[in-house]
Amino acid sequence: MSAAVMGIGLSRWLRPKIHMGPHHRLSAIFANSCSSRPGSLNHRLTNLRAFSSKEEDGEKKEESDGESEKDKIDIESADVEVTRKNTSLIGGKQIPMMSHVSVLPLTRRPLFPGLNHPLSIRDEKIFSALRDMKAHGTNHVGFFLMKNEPKNDSIEEPAETTGALLTRPDIVSINSIDEVHQVGSYSQVMLMTEYGSGGQVLVYPSRRIRIADILASPSENTPFFTAKIEQLIEEPVDVNDKEIKAYSMEIVSTIKEILRYNPLFRDQLQLFLAGLSMDDPYRLADFGAALTSSHRDSLQEVLEAMPITERLSRTLLLLKKELEQSKIQQEIKAQVEEKVASEQRKYFLQQQLNLIRKELGQVKDGKEDVIQKFKEEMEKKVIPEEVAKVIEEEMSRFKTLDQQSSEYNVTRNYLSWLTSLPWGVYSPESYDITQAEQVLNQEHYGLEDIKERILEFIAVGKMKGTTQGKILCFVGPPGVGKTSIGRSIAKALNREFFRFSVGGLSDVAEIKGHRRTYVGAMPGKVVQALKQLGTSNPVILIDEVDKMGRDHRGDPASALLELLDPAQNATFRDHYLDVATDMSKVLFICTANLEDTIPGPLLDRMEIVRLSGYVMEEKVHIMRNYLEPQAKKETGLDNVPVKITDDAVQKLIGGWSREAGVRSLQKFVEKLYRKVALKVVKDGINEADIGAEDLVKYIGHPVFLPHRLYAQTPVGVVMGLAWNQMGGAMLYFEALRLPDGKPVESTKDVDNKEKVETGQGSFHITGQLGEVMKESAKIAYTYAQSFLFATDPTNDALRSGRIHMHVPHGATPKDGPSAGVTMCTALLSLALNRPARKDLAMTGEITLTGKVLRIGGVKEKLIAAHREGARVIVFPAGNKTDYEDLPDFLKKDIEVHFVEEYPQLFPIAFPAISDSSAADMAAGK
Repeated sequence: MSAAVMGIGLSRWLRPKIHMGPHHRLSAIFANSCSSRPGSLNHRLTNLRAFSSKEEDGEKKEESDGESEKDKIDIESADVEVTRKNTSLIGGKQIPMMSHVSVLPLTRRPLFPGLNHPLSIRDEKIFSALRDMKAHGTNHVGFFLMKNEPKNDSIEEPAETTGALLTRPDIVSINSIDEVHQVGSYSQVMLMTEYGSGGQVLVYPSRRIRIADILASPSENTPFFTAKIEQLIEEPVDVNDKEIKAYSMEIVSTIKEILRYNPLFRDQLQLFLAGLSMDDPYRLADFGAALTSSHRDSLQEVLEAMPITERLSRTLLLLKKELEQSKIQQEIKAQVEEKVASEQRKYFLQQQLNLIRKELGQVKDGKEDVIQKFKEEMEKKVIPEEVAKVIEEEMSRFKTLDQQSSEYNVTRNYLSWLTSLPWGVYSPESYDITQAEQVLNQEHYGLEDIKERILEFIAVGKMKGTTQGKILCFVGPPGVGKTSIGRSIAKALNREFFRFSVGGLSDVAEIKGHRRTYVGAMPGKVVQALKQLGTSNPVILIDEVDKMGRDHRGDPASALLELLDPAQNATFRDHYLDVATDMSKVLFICTANLEDTIPGPLLDRMEIVRLSGYVMEEKVHIMRNYLEPQAKKETGLDNVPVKITDDAVQKLIGGWSREAGVRSLQKFVEKLYRKVALKVVKDGINEADIGAEDLVKYIGHPVFLPHRLYAQTPVGVVMGLAWNQMGGAMLYFEALRLPDGKPVESTKDVDNKEKVETGQGSFHITGQLGEVMKESAKIAYTYAQSFLFATDPTNDALRSGRIHMHVPHGATPKDGPSAGVTMCTALLSLALNRPARKDLAMTGEITLTGKVLRIGGVKEKLIAAHREGARVIVFPAGNKTDYEDLPDFLKKDIEVHFVEEYPQLFPIAFPAISDSSAADMAAGK
């Protein structure tokens, strides 16, 4: 049954205009509230009682008995005022109401007019909107049942839930008006009570309405539709009609019989039932329907039924079904009570029998079985002497503990962990170099230097008989395969593999475990890995070591020092176990995106292996041989020919996946194949040929546009190469000489750092540059003046001009010691009024004497030059060995120059100047 409909005799006459004291209002809430959730009467009435008690706590306690008596008189007066006159015809009355209302979807049951209903809301936006409407005097809304009941996973759980909000919400938001029925209830919001992120509202529906038109859709401030409505008017009926009287009497009789099988609050229900008026069959039908726990669709049919005989007939049918259900429920209750009594008797007899057997020595104590199990586990392993001693002491203590004590379970769990760890259990290792090479080539393309280093690692392990003593750390951009390489190493060595991430980790207990004094204490992740894998020599990959946190709970980086130090991890002590655990046989592999953020002491214990990323040729091969077959299998297109042209692949990589790794490339390949699968199902195609011109149709417009801002770099603009955690990137450095006149800014900046003044000239820098790049700019500006004065003393463009240098993409912070030569070349281009070579890119730091210093990230910068179409690259001479170690395909179609001093770079940047002039400039003539 629904607890809502108790006491329609009172709820029919309660209207918003009646002033009610707290006790009377609570009685009305309790008497007339209707839970929208189908289920037992007991559950709905329990929720209703909770709502009433919470509302009562919020009322002022200072109201006097006199005020309560006045409220009572007001209610009685209102009863007399709104009670129908004793006439034989009812219905057909048009009641004034608003022409439009907000549409609130109901998830469970429709609301019937004349009955107060409490409804729960979890969506904070909906609750706030209702509260604001009520505060502005708009109390009336329309409630319409959703056509399909939402699933549990489609309803967002609130961050905090209390009280009645632990159940499914009654009101949710919708995306289309077609999701609700057209017929609903015109209702007034009586009370609102806030709980957590939502709350409960008490509403009073007064009449049936139908949606006539949609006036407004949901917005950010109003999360529901606004609709124009029309009232559904009940036809006048003769209350003395024999058929109507017969239906009414049978409904009342059925309700009274239902009360026999549901004794909870029977007195209250009978009291309210006695107040029902037989002269209003419309309300009687609504009351009877709301009383049942029928299906939502059946209740909606009653709500939409306007002819009185149809409504009474549907209500009677639902009540009869409810009566049969109540009878069955009563039978089940009797059977369960009988079974419980029988089970209880058997339980007591069994306990007595166990005690008798124990006294006769015919059965062992439960603790003895547990101890025997622990001893059997110990016999399978080679347990160190220290650990065996601790286990024996704990077992002796365990025998003395009572099974009901809290220490019993704590000690039992501790012994379970100690005996279940794989002490002395090792999986057989494989040092087969050929097999390892096959595994690496099968699962990864390219990365030849990384594969060679791994093979060296395995070869040394074969010579020594063990791989312990080295901690590898793979550093590289996201998506280049750091984690998968770790898994491949485990496969090549025939070891078990376990991975856990420490990114954002700030609790030391995740690594070293909790003290046993804490409730729910557990060992750390590493010990858990040993138990889970059942071997003492797995490969454990610790992901994101450059993103560890640190707070009052400790420093995880410091906790990793003991774990990753080959000289200490043979006696690693977990806080929970508190015994020495040998971790020296475990092969630890770490991954990181940036080396700079790894703590120094931890970095000192690891060997860094850098993964730079993939170039176009490698990505094409990876897509053809790995990503396409995988996407084809996951989308079920194994038997459908799908051909992607080479031009389409290259365009896909260049326009949608420019990052160093292949993670986003994998996402776009999967998206492309999903679109093909849709066409196969929807359009019935048998094959698909995808060209470069079809990519936009399948996966949308390109994510990346060409970074080259200039087809031909103008005067004062030079292209530089940079490195970031996503790989290599290209930067433009722009220099401009301002005309004479009023300066753009005051002669001094706020921080006195971004502006350099020499004589009458000035130098201004923008582009969100870091401190290192600002210093590089100052050095480049000084050296450019010196170089220009040595070659052409009459040229005072830099000494007397006001120079502004900018690096585009000002929203992106930029810093690093490799932009000096680029800045100097841009300044000289401006001073000489000559553009630099259009396909030139350079990198390197410059000193005040013109020396070009060694930089990092050669491979990443060369990849960026390939991607952006630069064909002439200038590197410092100190990076020549780094360049020679790169694979040949990276050097293809690239003209590389290595310079030790800036005068060697000048003729490369300005080939338009004659060789003799360049030679004179280089010699300082």
